[in-house]
Amino acid sequence: MRRKYYVARHADWLLVMDKDCKSYLATVYVYPRAKEVVVVDRDEVTRDVMEALKELGLEFKVTKRVPQYQML
Repeated sequence: MRRKYYVARHADWLLVMDKDCKSYLATVYVYPRAKEVVVVDRDEVTRDVMEALKELGLEFKVTKRVPQYQML
């Protein structure tokens, strides 16, 4: 099976790119104990992140970060 994605890990962060590393898809924060990852940018790529993690055999719940705005 050919992979469609490249995932690089640094501590609790994942960088998800296309297989040729030419197109950046998302930065993802990993909560290992909760088996959950949060897409911290590019909310439209949540499905790509789910597919990339599935290719790696990782079963994580994928959610989007909810922006918190402060009124000053």
